[in-house]
Amino acid sequence: REVLSELKLQAEAYGALADLDWAKARMIPPDRYEGSIRITRRRSALPPARFADFAAAYERLKRRRGVVDFDDLLGACVALLERAPGVREELHRRWRHVLVDEFQDTNAVQYAWLRLLAGKVSGVTAVGDDDQSIYGWRGAEVTNMLRFSEIYPEAETVRLEENYRSTG
Repeated sequence: REVLSELKLQAEAYGALADLDWAKARMIPPDRYEGSIRITRRRSALPPARFADFAAAYERLKRRRGVVDFDDLLGACVALLERAPGVREELHRRWRHVLVDEFQDTNAVQYAWLRLLAGKVSGVTAVGDDDQSIYGWRGAEVTNMLRFSEIYPEAETVRLEENYRSTG
């Protein structure tokens, strides 16, 4: 609300933050937001031309207050693993196996984090159901799961065709 007021923007605070979350989850920089919502036909709570101003003011406010939000935590993990090969190598040495449940609900930043965390030598187990992807509104991309075997060609796919959860 403070940022909206400062910029004299007429928008609901929750909607403005949802716009920010949507962009961060997809790793869309503020200067590409307007084009991205046009392509995806997303309805924005903020005037698209003012999104970059809002994002910059929001970041300044968080810095002044010394706080981060959840999206910052995920982004910081990706940034750390991208710029610190020693940290990445230590994690690869320490954790040889990574398990991701509900893989169909991962977003772009979570997927980038997994790829950096797992590396090329880790055993990655991904569990998911492409028919159950329900978090598209927050950036989940079922294509992460559908492309899994392209990224990890050595992975074995086990299909559970029988529904044991809701049978008679």
